[in-house]
Amino acid sequence: MTLVLDASVFFSDMPVDGPAYTTPSVVGELADSHAKCRFEVLVAAGLDIREPRKEEIARVDAAALRTGDAGVLSATDRDILALALELSAVLVTDDFAVQNVAHRLGIETRSIR
Repeated sequence: MTLVLDASVFFSDMPVDGPAYTTPSVVGELADSHAKCRFEVLVAAGLDIREPRKEEIARVDAAALRTGDAGVLSATDRDILALALELSAVLVTDDFAVQNVAHRLGIETRSIR
């Protein structure tokens, strides 16, 4: 199963198995040394960093308006949702608003905790 990783994955020790992706905006959020080290380990294991397509971002924005979460989603949240939609991947996140919009879009989510 293909995974799209939210920033919180890099602050945890959750095992990541199978193909995994994240976005440049997530990488930009990795400030502490533990998260950066974890990122480097996952990149060495095959983590791919990819920008989502604009078409999927537009679909995420429309879904977020319908769920009432548009005001709380960050640009990074929108990116990971759009990438998961584009790749038909499982989204790994503990963010409730992200999970809510993912559900609306039919994206499967996996919680970190």
